[in-house]
Amino acid sequence: MADNLTINETATWPATVKLIDTDEPVIGGLDGVSNKQAITLANRSQWLKAQIDTVIETALLDPDPLDLWQLTEAIATLIAAALAASRPGFDVPFLAGWASNFTGEDLVEGQVVARVMVLRDTVLQDFLVDLGVAGTGAAVIWDVTVGGVTAFITKPQFADGSTVFVPGVFDPAMVDVPAGSIVEILVFQVGTVIRGQKATGGLKGREA
Repeated sequence: MADNLTINETATWPATVKLIDTDEPVIGGLDGVSNKQAITLANRSQWLKAQIDTVIETALLDPDPLDLWQLTEAIATLIAAALAASRPGFDVPFLAGWASNFTGEDLVEGQVVARVMVLRDTVLQDFLVDLGVAGTGAAVIWDVTVGGVTAFITKPQFADGSTVFVPGVFDPAMVDVPAGSIVEILVFQVGTVIRGQKATGGLKGREA
């Protein structure tokens, strides 16, 4: 008798579990009736494990079969992420370097192109600008301020002569904006030869 025989488990979910009848001989082996229930349950266990591992991996955790709290942690993480994603968001769109007839005009250094008061606790998420005419002689740089203080560690910009946007890096200490704060979007620097024209952009945030 071989003591090292094991069930070859597959991650499937059989619809039914075999019930051994009273007139069936109890026989082992792969096709033996006495092993059919165990095979079905083993396959279902592997299927459940695969589902649990998927949940854990979705929460960016490394599945550990010895850590029985991982599933609870993963579910809590995913619920928190879903709640955060479901909070109301907002956009602050703006134009700069456009004439009233929508032809281009020079950007103005220091110009505030948008100013809002947030009415609820807010988290700043993203900032993006499209520039139709590149500035030359110097980079075209943008800023977002909260209460007059920049929200960036590295300000977003367009390099000298370029219309390729280089995103900024938000300061983690500034992205949580309390209700009642004044948020401004401004042209921090323009080109020294050609100032730059036709900017279209927006600031993205969500309720904290």
